[in-house]
Amino acid sequence: MTIGVCCFENTNDPESGWASVEGQEAEWVNGIGDLNDQVLWVTNLPFLTHRKLNLASKGNIFDTQYFRTAIDNIGSEMGIQSDLKTLSEFCSREFKIVADMGEKYLDISLVNPGYRYHKTASYQLLPDYVRQQPSGINSADIIEAMNHSTQANQAISGLKRPAGAQPVGLLFPRHVYGKWLLSLPMPGENKWKVVKQRENSTKFGVEGGKALRNTASVLERLNEIGEKNALFLRVSVHSMDKFYQNFASFSAGEKYIRRWATLPEVLELARIAKISINGGYMCKLSESPIVSDGIFGQSDMSFARGLLIENVISALASPVSNQNGSRQTMLSAYLRAYDRIACGRAAAKLASEGFVVGSYSMGRIVVFMRPGEGRRLA
Repeated sequence: MTIGVCCFENTNDPESGWASVEGQEAEWVNGIGDLNDQVLWVTNLPFLTHRKLNLASKGNIFDTQYFRTAIDNIGSEMGIQSDLKTLSEFCSREFKIVADMGEKYLDISLVNPGYRYHKTASYQLLPDYVRQQPSGINSADIIEAMNHSTQANQAISGLKRPAGAQPVGLLFPRHVYGKWLLSLPMPGENKWKVVKQRENSTKFGVEGGKALRNTASVLERLNEIGEKNALFLRVSVHSMDKFYQNFASFSAGEKYIRRWATLPEVLELARIAKISINGGYMCKLSESPIVSDGIFGQSDMSFARGLLIENVISALASPVSNQNGSRQTMLSAYLRAYDRIACGRAAAKLASEGFVVGSYSMGRIVVFMRPGEGRRLA
């Protein structure tokens, strides 16, 4: 598939811009009509503009987040956001490399490109046991557990944006971060057992800066069970350390009140909150790699390889669809939990240094920075 990028001067009214095919020198175009129908075009148009113009009907023109990271964010990362000609050339070259590596290592084909690259990749990468819907008398409860345990974005509650501050995305290195995430233990089957609960659930964690009396014994037991099992636990958060309330509040960013969390998130919550567990479900962990090591080139830390790895993680964290709509999976819950823990700790460090954190997800922490504040990060 031939891949091009078109960066329009006005993303609300795409009348003119620069278009490049696979890294070749960009050419000036006077609107959508000038784009070759035989090329898969990724534009810098936001989703709402793309939908308003009904560009999905063309089948070969996509919005700015087709390869997940928006083109303007890529421009900011590379310091070329204001040079649309160079930006279109850079992105078209890198996106082509992403597509070629995806086909070479993971058999991801763009013959039918789909809505987003990571969604197309998910059809190829998600194991069969992940696609299977839980069955049995507890199936509805287990599905709710997976849905509640998957939180795609950690929003900040009660955020007061500083006057004159602009959002800046801070990223973990994609290659290293992705390799770490995909090396962690994940749920490895779709066979579930009930985690028995005691008649009176024990409160554990921290309160007033001090560990509660039963915390050590509860954590020891949880870690013991979690050595071989993936756990989804029904959890109640009774209080949280004041420092963490704004940027690590349990369920902040969700459309509903969460009642479930994976074991990794429960262990993290116990560091900053007073919580209790009221039963849950478990399945066996998998120690085998989820995807081929081919995507982790020993000497290749290129932008394109990092972007491919980011899309692979997003693919594995994607929900699955059926006749009743879509549902989250055990894999998405664990991947999102690991990611939220890592980003949350980075957010805590930034907050302790006086930065205002906006949100975080998938290795990216958004910080609101005032002019000149960026120098403090060095």
